Amino acid sequence: MKFHHKIKNHPKTTYQFGYFAEKYVMIFLWIKGYKILKHRFRSNFGEIDIIAKKKNFVIFVEVKARYKKINIENVLNFHQIERIKKSAEHFISKNKKLQNCARRFDFIEVRPLFLFIFAIKHRINFIS
Repeated sequence: MKFHHKIKNHPKTTYQFGYFAEKYVMIFLWIKGYKILKHRFRSNFGEIDIIAKKKNFVIFVEVKARYKKINIENVLNFHQIERIKKSAEHFISKNKKLQNCARRFDFIEVRPLFLFIFAIKHRINFIS
């Protein structure tokens, strides 16, 4: 048990879990009718984990993978939220077809429950 605890907190394992969680969330969103536009969009302002579209909304999704429940206020600070907003504006400025779409910022928490079963908590429009 102690060995497993050390492994799950190892930076490489944590990175892999985060990457896997993002892929898992993309499948989750696709099943819910979202079209995935971009994964890991990077700009000079920062990175957005997933950019999707549903109806007339462009949705910017922040994914957090944790081994225990989290409180969104403890995960995203003002600086991170501003970076996400600036990156979103940069993405929209580069994609003229999306400029008339409404924008939304979602937060998705992923936690392992058992083997390959994960809890997903989708918070819609967490940034005003």
